[in-house]
Amino acid sequence: MDSKLYKKTYPFICSKCKTLINMNREYCESCGMKGTIVKASKEDYKNAKI
Repeated sequence: MDSKLYKKTYPFICSKCKTLINMNREYCESCGMKGTIVKASKEDYKNAKI
């Protein structure tokens, strides 16, 4: 996948479990924590899970 398209598809990340997320939600669907969804940075894309 092209990196620009990849970053547009997954603009958010869970700060607890480092899972990339495509929509801003109240909680992370991976780990279930509330309030951990933040805007992803460049470094986040290198170390994140999908």
